[in-house]
Amino acid sequence: MNKERVARNYALANAVKYEGKASAGNIVGAILQNYPDWKAEIKSLMPLIQKAVGEVNKLTIAEQVAEIEEHAPELLEKKRTDRPKDELKPLPHGDFGKVVMRVEPSPSGYLHLGHSFPLILNSEYCRQYEGKMILRISDTNPEKIVSEAYAYHYEDAQWLTQGNVAKMEIQSERMEIYYAHMLKLVEEGHAYVCNCSSEEFKKLADTKTACPCRGKAVKQNVKEWHGMLTDTPEGDAVVRMKTDIAHKNPAMRDFPLFRIDENEHARQGKKYRAWPLMNFAVAIDDHDMGMTHVIRGKDHLDNTQRQMYIYNAFGWTPPEFIHTGLVSIHGLPLSKTEIKQKIAEGYYTSWEDPRIAFLRIMRRRGYRPEALTKMVKSYGVTAVDKSVEASEFFKTLNFFNKEVVDPIAKRYYFVENPKEIIVTGAPMREVELDLHPSNIKGGRSFACGEKYLLADADLKEIKKDELVRLHENLNFKKTAKGYSFVSTSVEDWKGKGEKILHWLPSTHAHVPVRLIMDDGTIRLGAGESRLGELEPLTTVQFERMCFATYQGSVDGAHEFWYLHR
Repeated sequence: MNKERVARNYALANAVKYEGKASAGNIVGAILQNYPDWKAEIKSLMPLIQKAVGEVNKLTIAEQVAEIEEHAPELLEKKRTDRPKDELKPLPHGDFGKVVMRVEPSPSGYLHLGHSFPLILNSEYCRQYEGKMILRISDTNPEKIVSEAYAYHYEDAQWLTQGNVAKMEIQSERMEIYYAHMLKLVEEGHAYVCNCSSEEFKKLADTKTACPCRGKAVKQNVKEWHGMLTDTPEGDAVVRMKTDIAHKNPAMRDFPLFRIDENEHARQGKKYRAWPLMNFAVAIDDHDMGMTHVIRGKDHLDNTQRQMYIYNAFGWTPPEFIHTGLVSIHGLPLSKTEIKQKIAEGYYTSWEDPRIAFLRIMRRRGYRPEALTKMVKSYGVTAVDKSVEASEFFKTLNFFNKEVVDPIAKRYYFVENPKEIIVTGAPMREVELDLHPSNIKGGRSFACGEKYLLADADLKEIKKDELVRLHENLNFKKTAKGYSFVSTSVEDWKGKGEKILHWLPSTHAHVPVRLIMDDGTIRLGAGESRLGELEPLTTVQFERMCFATYQGSVDGAHEFWYLHR
């Protein structure tokens, strides 16, 4: 068998399996498993495999499939037919039961809707592969920390992933680990202490000129590194990775790893003064915590390159990096700075305004993690950027959310701006309505007579002699003298009436209700007395109006936040 052809066939099979990209490490094992006698020739075989990988990875997936179907169709893996429709596409080199992934938010504010994409994708992959997801708090910038965010991040992540966070790690509690690794890089000559100002270094780097500090002896760098931990003034030194100062990408040229920041830290106080920058802390943590796959946006491609320098310096095997397209939701403020400005301007009432797309707020409004999961999975994992208007995004999310809440939300009446009317001749009777039309029969009993509360807006639209029906109750007409009872029969109304109105008997014990709408407006009215028995964060349906979530008693009224129709 021609070894060059075998190497190419196995490279093609591996590439087709893993979304068009073959890996030499996996191919050599597969070949030796089928050709065990070739183990003695591994040195001559490896160049053939590497050559095949380089050539095959330049082909499109369609070209790869066509070639392997011609030369070695038996190597093509049969696709699973039992995979659920909403399952994410396979992870490259993902081993069942061994996948470890992470999300790494900063505690500079609350988690928002944008965080739901990495949280859900990582969580669902770990669930799909029975792996482990770690929540890692990136708090090595002492200046930008909101103390309560630590607890909020964990609570919100556990809620959104439905309890799939295996562990929470906090970077500021790993400082000694970072110090030990940094010292090793300095001692081995992979990093040096730079005393140039950022402006001076930029001028040098832009002209591909080495910084004078780059030539320091290792012993001097070690001494200055220890000085950064004790008494070197802030701004006088940073540690830089020794890379290629002539690299075609300026972002790769001797990028910084550590700097001095003497601001007080929310958790560590003044214990530390030298802090790792993101790329260093991430690379160390991803290795130490055994990350197998890292999902990040395409905007992190430079960071991936920087971290590869660190991996190579330590001789570590990097995780699989998956770079996804960015999802932009237009018209939806997500940045802390923008939200803070809108609060100052009075557009938002506070950080707890129901219009802000923080995960905590969305949970309070009644959005369910199952719906957000369906939404994110519908976008999938792709390198293509996606842009959507906020209105369209929420239209789809509301569809998924209604699928979850509609079967469980109990039904109640809410009458906005209620006005009393007398339906002359209406009989005294008990009317019992269902708490849910499908699964909770009865449970809402009303003692009815002639007096009813109707929404003022509904009353203004009733025309003279028009047949109107009170929902699940009776029919009446507006006359010159007032309102006159017609019948209780649904058949009498069908095909003749134009309106069905929700209502409350004015003699029924009702409670004041405040409904906060999604545009920030407030609707006041009366609701069934049973609303006062609800537990906070219970989602209900106000019949013929909307779904809303109970927030509790506020200023003498039962407050609900609008969810969606």
